Amino acid sequence: MQLSDHRADIAPPHVRWRPIMVTSSKTGDGDYPALVADGYDAGEDGYLICRFHPHTVRQMAADLAGPWRAGTMPGEYPLLRFDGTTAVLLEETEVDDAIRLDVDDRCYPDRDGYYSIGAYRWLWHTSPTDAMPIRDRLRLHLAALSGRLRAITATGRPSRQSPAAHDDPPF
Repeated sequence: MQLSDHRADIAPPHVRWRPIMVTSSKTGDGDYPALVADGYDAGEDGYLICRFHPHTVRQMAADLAGPWRAGTMPGEYPLLRFDGTTAVLLEETEVDDAIRLDVDDRCYPDRDGYYSIGAYRWLWHTSPTDAMPIRDRLRLHLAALSGRLRAITATGRPSRQSPAAHDDPPF
């Protein structure tokens, strides 16, 4: 496996993002609010392409380090830590009588400050829980809207051309 230090684009530039609750077996089936690329998937059985707010990523990191891990095998679930603003995914490997942690992936915040945790690697799907906290829903809707507005302004609509100074007026 090759570790890519920086993955920039996880979806096409003009994708529409919609907020939904998602889950993955990599998180112990925890439910998380996410922005999901509408109409796109990770290419494997319709798994979703997701972006997460930093607060959600910190909650995910806390959940993955929770006491429930005591009953699991090393390497069964990843660990998620922060190195500054970079989210670092770690895999446990049992070596002799010790546990070694290896960097499996790094996720940097995108231009909106969101993280693509496990993009194309953790198989995200829609959570059976439909209830998203209203604060998260509003935050995600605003992020999706700002992305759409940025895409609209970046399309570079042609400006109106004014006649050259030496042209005669059209009347």
